Parts: sequence; structure tokens; C-alpha cells
Amino acid sequence: MDHVCNGCDGQCEASVVWTCGVRRNFKWLIEEIEVVEEMIQKRALTEYLRYQPRVSVKLMAEDLGVNID
Repeated sequence: MDHVCNGCDGQCEASVVWTCGVRRNFKWLIEEIEVVEEMIQKRALTEYLRYQPRVSVKLMAEDLGVNID
């Protein structure tokens, strides 16, 4: 979608179509980035929750002087 502006100051029809297309592409890209960020956060939370109970139990056992290894 190449648009060469010949003094139209971005007001010509081709410029509007080009700008609209770019905005649409950026919107799609932003949405994809948000989806990936969400997936990363969910994975990090899942990993944290997977190990957190074990760490908590071990720390509680150590506080009580019990060896659970």
C-alpha cells in the first residue's frame, strides 16, 4: 500500500485508505501482543501456583522443626 503524497497534506482518498489500513494492521498487532502477554502471565501464574504450596509447606515444617525432605 504505497502512497506518494503530492502535496495533498494527507487529505486525498488514497492517503485516507492507506492510513486506515495501517491503523487496522496496528490494531491487529496490538491485539496479538495482548493475547501473548496474557498467555505469558497465565503460564507464570500457573508455575508459581504449582510450586508455591510445596514451598509454603516446607517453610512451615522448618518453622516447626520438622524435616520433610
